[in-house]
Amino acid sequence: MIQDLSQHSTFARQSLPGLFLADAKRFRELLQQHGDRLLAQLWADAGKRTGAESSTARPQHRVLERGGIEIVVVELPSSERPSDPVLIVLTRESEGPERVFVLERNPDAATGTRTRVLEREKQGIKTLGVGPNPDPNSFVSYVEKRLRQEAAGSTRATDAQAPSLQDQNAGRKSRSRGASSKDARLTERRRASSQLGQLSADDIEVGEAEEPEAARRRRRPQRRVAPSRGGRKPSRRIWPWAVALVLIVVVCIPIAVIWNWSTSLPALPEGRLLADDVRLREVKLKLGLRRFKVWIYTPEGSVASAQNGKRPVVLVGPAGTPLIHGMKLGDGDRPEHLPYVRAGSVVVAYEIGGAVKQNPSDYELGQACFAFKRADAGAKNAKLALDYVLSELPGIDEDRIYSAGHSSAATLALVVAAKDSRIDACVAYAPEVNVPKALGPTFKALSDADRSFGRFLVNFSPHTLASKIQQPTFLFYAEDDTTISTSELRSFATKLEERGQPNVVTVRRGGHYDPMIKEGIPQAIRWLEGL
Repeated sequence: MIQDLSQHSTFARQSLPGLFLADAKRFRELLQQHGDRLLAQLWADAGKRTGAESSTARPQHRVLERGGIEIVVVELPSSERPSDPVLIVLTRESEGPERVFVLERNPDAATGTRTRVLEREKQGIKTLGVGPNPDPNSFVSYVEKRLRQEAAGSTRATDAQAPSLQDQNAGRKSRSRGASSKDARLTERRRASSQLGQLSADDIEVGEAEEPEAARRRRRPQRRVAPSRGGRKPSRRIWPWAVALVLIVVVCIPIAVIWNWSTSLPALPEGRLLADDVRLREVKLKLGLRRFKVWIYTPEGSVASAQNGKRPVVLVGPAGTPLIHGMKLGDGDRPEHLPYVRAGSVVVAYEIGGAVKQNPSDYELGQACFAFKRADAGAKNAKLALDYVLSELPGIDEDRIYSAGHSSAATLALVVAAKDSRIDACVAYAPEVNVPKALGPTFKALSDADRSFGRFLVNFSPHTLASKIQQPTFLFYAEDDTTISTSELRSFATKLEERGQPNVVTVRRGGHYDPMIKEGIPQAIRWLEGL
């Protein structure tokens, strides 16, 4: 485990400065947007590349702004001392170049070297000095002083005049022991100046600004409080505590009530009759911080009675999404729902997270893409809808749960079958099975903008998930369908045939939509009844 973490930490320590130097602007934007989650992803990638076991420790960062110098301190877990992190300081001077300083711990245990300070540049790595283990603030101060010295023209000329971490750390300890007299402070400054070279006035001010907090408190004049009448000391004010208590009662309790209400499942409504034989109920379920609509169709009246008192369930998502964002339900989806209901099934139609309005802005489209990813391309919406129906609607046959859909919803039906073991069979009319290839240039643009989103598009594509689809599968398409890639669909069917479960039905003409309504759904219903 220690060896794995050592390789893990070394790779992350080497790759992070390289990422910063490769595209500093992009790295800063991602760090500002995602914070420690970005570092956690880089840490996980480093573990995968080195084959190291995962560690409970996680990278952290903080941003400092001092004298026109922006300092990003990234703390990576260390292999030898997990509580003593590796530091990487990424600096950007207001009018200077991007700089990267690395504090490497325990680089050579044989020689007793405890730390090594490196400056990482595009041309290579330059060693600046060695010393004992300083704390993060010491290292930041070291980098800040070095940058100030270089600005004054004293340090870039020769690296031999760079401030020693050991001397700086010793000076900090000396000041913290209580050398508060004027002569002691002057002696300390003169000794530091003789070792650091010719420092500017600004450098001396920086050193004094780092005086320990205890010494500053000793020099701070104490405010005298006059005793109250009767010789008693005035009592401390209690109003801040009273305000805090009121805030807890007024703010926290309502938030808790609202949160409990928002996470509780809604009651199954009575619904309304669409016709003499179909009842429709509508509920809204919560996924994350957003709600999505679910339509529940149940047979009524003259529809054939349920087998053994229970009915099958057909999960159907809305079609028409470009497979990068979600979709809402609409009245135009009902022709795909009602045939199953009139055949005796319960139909659960659900919206897909990440829907957009017409003509969205780039920002709105980007937010929709991320919501689509959080919904796992709609698989999480399908799971929550099925969970709700199984818990709230009696008379469901849990051995006959099917996923179905047309076009992009057929792609989702295959994804749901691959990811939910409760699905007993899948029906896909004209699905797009190779999502990256279907998106074409759009896939490349999205991958270049966000590599994690590009990986997501690859991972939820049915041709990637083919080995996980173990259920009987009904595939239907028209040979003259130009909306999808029929060659990719035939190749996908060949993969499924290796396990012997697909039933592939084709028609000569009809295009993308009409054959599904006229021929596909009736044949699929007969196929499901025969399982």
